[in-house]
Amino acid sequence: MQTMDALNARLDEMMRMLTEEREQRRATEETLRQTQARLDAATSQQNPTLPQQVPPPPAPTSLVLAKPQPFKGSRGALAEAFIGQIYLHTVTYPERFPTDSSKVAFAVSFMTDYAATWSQPYLNKVCSGEAVVFSEFIDDFQSSFFDHNRRHHAEVALRNLRQTGTVASYTQDFNLHARTVGWPDGPLMSLYQNGLKENIQLAVVMSNIEFTSLLAMQAMAMKAGQTIEGIRHGRPTITPIPSTSTSAPDPNAMDLSAFQRNPNNRLSDAERARRAELNLCFRCGQAGHVSRGCLNGGRKSQGRQKTSSSARISELQAEINRIRSSNTTSTPEGADSSKNGGAQV
Repeated sequence: MQTMDALNARLDEMMRMLTEEREQRRATEETLRQTQARLDAATSQQNPTLPQQVPPPPAPTSLVLAKPQPFKGSRGALAEAFIGQIYLHTVTYPERFPTDSSKVAFAVSFMTDYAATWSQPYLNKVCSGEAVVFSEFIDDFQSSFFDHNRRHHAEVALRNLRQTGTVASYTQDFNLHARTVGWPDGPLMSLYQNGLKENIQLAVVMSNIEFTSLLAMQAMAMKAGQTIEGIRHGRPTITPIPSTSTSAPDPNAMDLSAFQRNPNNRLSDAERARRAELNLCFRCGQAGHVSRGCLNGGRKSQGRQKTSSSARISELQAEINRIRSSNTTSTPEGADSSKNGGAQV
């Protein structure tokens, strides 16, 4: 209790000294302003043709920051947020924290519970007048309370993440972990595609676009997901997201909205959603092609056409299996797939 009283007394003394310094500075500035005004008046009398100097604009209102939240000693994100608030105050109000001791005392004053016990040696040094280094205090704090396994947790989350809701929600969770690991786009694109739902994966494969970035692949996946959702709920498809790839459009690429431009189609909303999920042609109902390239004219394909459709489906399924197997080899055996947002940071 005596230690805390001594600290409070020292802080009050420091604040009093800072207040006196500010008052002296304001008095000096006022004296300089009056002197400058007299000089300007004398100059204008000697040179009446010179334009009068425009006074400087008033100083902006001082920024007021909220006090940092008390820190109890939780490791991870709360510790990073607390130390960020301390840094913000020391940078915004440098006149309030002219020394390292004042910065350390300010940070310690907001520590409670376990954090207060941890900071006791620094508090004793401040109260006894010993020199403390703020940067060393920060390094010690980071070593004790920061999450040093954050990147490993993000890597595990990326390998286990699977789309269970919308493409946009899955993409948001994926990018959150991707920023933490800092991997290049190559492996991230492979993991992202592997975690999509099967019908979205098929749409990405059938687009026949050679993606050059993760952003381009995500734009294509979200476009396909929004189109399928629009068909399922009977809404018109939204404006497509422009692709960043320079590849020319492929005539065999999947066109989920082609049936809407044909007035002869009379499919129900349920049937549209079923064909979209099964990747069936909206014109003839067969697999292996889309309505834009349909040659069946509404009739079921037979003979060689049916064989070619089956071959096309087999090729696409083999491509998806190959992508999955290439990612499975880098994932530890027995790892359970987590749901969207299962490993939040």
